[in-house]
Amino acid sequence: MFIISKKLDAIINMDLTNEIFIRESGLIKAKLSDGNNIPIAEYDSEKEAQTALKMLANHINSNNKAIFFMPEKEQIKAQIIHQKEQWHHAEGKKAKGHGGS
Repeated sequence: MFIISKKLDAIINMDLTNEIFIRESGLIKAKLSDGNNIPIAEYDSEKEAQTALKMLANHINSNNKAIFFMPEKEQIKAQIIHQKEQWHHAEGKKAKGHGGS
């Protein structure tokens, strides 16, 4: 699997990558097997970087061998909003509580 950096200036081979981590509040780096760290994406906040890292982890977990493009800000914000959506009853009603004090 390959990762394309957010700036589209690097292709990272996951077979030659030891780890991917967040540094400096929003900067995602890849540590290569030769010991070098290269930046692959930078976001406005650590929360956005964490969301991007989760998206990458989900892609890896799906055993999808396709190329992964580091997500843009709009994709990150959409993912964060989707995560915040609360569960609602199918009919829009609250469960009735029975009993009391």
